Amino acid sequence: MATAADIERSYEFMDGILRAALGETFDFSCAHFGDEPKTLAQAQHDKHAYALNALRFQPGMRVLDIGCGWGPMVKAIRDRGGRPVGITLSPNQVRACHRNGLHDVHLLDWRDVTRETFGSFDGIVSHGAFEHFCSMEEFRAGQQLQAYERFFALCHSLLPIGGRIHLQTLTHGKHMVSPDQVSVDAPKGSIGYLLGLMTKLYANSWLPESREQIVEAARGFSLVESRNGRRDWIRTIEAWKEPKRRWSRARVWHTLLLAPKFVRDRDFRYQVECGSTFALQQLLALEVWDEWGLVLERTG
Repeated sequence: MATAADIERSYEFMDGILRAALGETFDFSCAHFGDEPKTLAQAQHDKHAYALNALRFQPGMRVLDIGCGWGPMVKAIRDRGGRPVGITLSPNQVRACHRNGLHDVHLLDWRDVTRETFGSFDGIVSHGAFEHFCSMEEFRAGQQLQAYERFFALCHSLLPIGGRIHLQTLTHGKHMVSPDQVSVDAPKGSIGYLLGLMTKLYANSWLPESREQIVEAARGFSLVESRNGRRDWIRTIEAWKEPKRRWSRARVWHTLLLAPKFVRDRDFRYQVECGSTFALQQLLALEVWDEWGLVLERTG
């Protein structure tokens, strides 16, 4: 799994500019557009509602959000009368959540959570964090499945029989290339180069091979439902581009703040390039990467 330092490095660059452009508790994960015309706010609201309905949510339920980001799902759970707990490895995200009244968010690695940490839960959500749960070292050592099994073992220990997880994650797609081709030294604009940029943005992380690999790792859970969100992710990124005036202000502010880092840190320059060229959107459009939402229920 990516370390706390890796996560902080990945999200430090995004924190100020994205909050300035998209709002304090913005949702940095795939919205639910479907085939309907929707605003981004409505599509994200619909994603939250879908997740809570998948958990068979009732007011008063305790829900753990693993990798809660800037707190949109924590807020949705609280607004519907639930008792959320969020965890993240990003200090900036914790500070942002606390500033915005989301005080049940903690700086904590899920690998350090036990049943004694917060008690048991009625449901678990994790949106856009699973991508970080296997490190490059674990992948190269053939330990990817075991990394995911450890996550689901934790979920199994925290949920009752019948308790559910809503998991949303990127995976590799049908046009994924060999890991040997993934490099910022690959020809610029190639799939290998785009993937190389993403390894700089998502430091020390390797995506799940497929939806099937995730289901295989989820021992003690059955798959209730799955939803492919690749086109939704593309539409989400398109919607992010729309508030041009706010993006301009955010870029000016962030450029001034981080200019010294841009000069001295080559990897940071790759991170900026990755964001400014929307490498994620290109990889989704090329079906190099995919997106899945899974509802999993504890069976025993």
